[in-house]
Amino acid sequence: MLISICLVVFPVPQLCEFLTNEKKQKVFLTCEQDEQGSKVKDFFEKFSEIFEEMKWQRKLRHQPTLYWFSSQMSLWSDISFNFAVLINILVAVFYPFNKGLKDLDSRSSAAIWGGLLMTLITILIKPNATSMRMFFVAGILRSIYSVGLGPTLWLMGTIQVLNKGIFLVSFMGNNGTFSKSRYENLTNFQLVYHVGYLLLCVLGLCLHEFFYSLLVS
Repeated sequence: MLISICLVVFPVPQLCEFLTNEKKQKVFLTCEQDEQGSKVKDFFEKFSEIFEEMKWQRKLRHQPTLYWFSSQMSLWSDISFNFAVLINILVAVFYPFNKGLKDLDSRSSAAIWGGLLMTLITILIKPNATSMRMFFVAGILRSIYSVGLGPTLWLMGTIQVLNKGIFLVSFMGNNGTFSKSRYENLTNFQLVYHVGYLLLCVLGLCLHEFFYSLLVS
């Protein structure tokens, strides 16, 4: 007996092109498997949420500025994490800040300037994440021994607050927060988490540096 297999092709609606990579990854990671190991059932239970987000993403394309910030969400997230780590390293190494710093000898100072210049050239010729991190590290070291630890930490904290604020706007733009009800936003764990994260950044900048330690806990 011959068994024939019929190929069934389902057309992909045009609206699906507005599904973001972040949403695809979130659905893939959070959909629960059933007893047969399939995620299909949970996927269809979340379909209404996905559908609404795709409609919002289509509207977002008509707001170029908000769309640009929203499309760079991964970049803002990486910057926020790296700054949180660097700030905590500075606090751990140099606290209390009133003990003062030793003056750099000419060789160490030249090495920092050299590292700063080399990483800047690398970024201009062939930018990559590693060279940018090294540039920021060299710049932070140069700032510490030029203007002091306190002003450097304050500047980094200010940049962290501004960047986290930008990330929050991009997160809200990507998730259609502006089109959801107040109750939906208040019960959105990720949104509440990122608002709390921004609040900790502000507290670390304005009240005490130890609040920064909660950013990487």
